[in-house]
Order: sequence, then structure tokens, then C-alpha cells
Amino acid sequence: EAETFYTDRATFQAANPGLALEDFESSLWPPGSGVLMGCPQPAGSAGSSGCYNPGDLLPGFSMTSPGAGTPGQELVIVDGAAGFGTPPGVILGSNTFTASTRVDFNPPVAAVGFDVVTVLGGNPVSINIYDAAGALINGQTGVPGGAAGSFWGVDSDTPIAAVEIADPTTADVELLDDMEFGNPIPVELQSFNVE
Repeated sequence: EAETFYTDRATFQAANPGLALEDFESSLWPPGSGVLMGCPQPAGSAGSSGCYNPGDLLPGFSMTSPGAGTPGQELVIVDGAAGFGTPPGVILGSNTFTASTRVDFNPPVAAVGFDVVTVLGGNPVSINIYDAAGALINGQTGVPGGAAGSFWGVDSDTPIAAVEIADPTTADVELLDDMEFGNPIPVELQSFNVE
């Protein structure tokens, strides 16, 4: 059993074609709104009050912030127009410096990749992946962040039930953009039609 880590989205996509893409843009706050607002956890297909309506986010994942402070504002939604130098559009993640950002997958997935955004200090983060029993599969430290975002991805022979992103210095929040997840679909099957 092994994992392959990626720092380039195109290489990740070539190795893992056909994954679902959650760009977090379908919020109650459209790109360009300049929103910077706390959201309750979890955020997933059931919504997140004040930030996402039910059905706005794709099914199959749920985002939380273990260790977050203010109840009902554990997550934060940030738009690129808010003035922090973040990518255009909407990003989502932990609202507390001392907390982490966690994404749980149900069902577990073979691959996940996303842009890691650390808004304030641009600190590198640590990322751990877990199996369905909650056991650590693998992890990486020193993963680049930064206000503009930096791609990180992994595929694994062991199904991934969760990924947790943390700034070990606890001086920044961890936000995600353009998350791809699921089980790869070979290119030759992506346009397969039964007649």
C-alpha cells in the first residue's frame, strides 16, 4: 500500500482523471462579494447556515475545524475581493488560528487535491490523511501555503476517509480552494455511452 503526493494540479489530474471538483463558489456570497464571514460547521451538501444552502456544496464530503473557538463560526468563508490577496473567488476553511481544517469523505476516496491558502503569514502547513478507522495513513509537513494558494494532492491505495490541514505555528488559518476528490475514472470510460 502506498501514497503518491503531488504539488502540481495537472500532474495530479493526469494520474487521477474524472474526480469531482468543489470550488466553493456556489455560496450565498458570490465571487466578487468581498465576503469575510464566520460559518457554522460542518459545511457540506446539507449546507452551512448563512454561507451555503443545502445542495450548494457537492455530496461526499464534510468540512469541520477541530479545536475551533466561537460556536457557529468555526469555519470562515473569504472572497478574493476581501483584500487579503487570496485567489479570485470564494475559499473556505478554519476560522481559528489554533484549530485545523478537516475534510471527511463519505464514502472514502482514492484521491484528493486542493489549493492550500494561508492568508496572514503564508506559513507552510502539515497535512495528514486518515483511513475509515481513523488511523493515520500518511502525512506531510512543510507543505507550502501562502495567500495566493499552493496545490497539494495525494492518491492512496488505502481509501482516504479524512484529511486534516494544520499550521503548526498556530499563527494562521488554513483555507481550501478548488478541491478535487473521489475515485479516478479512466479517460476512456468518461464518455462511455451505452446504446
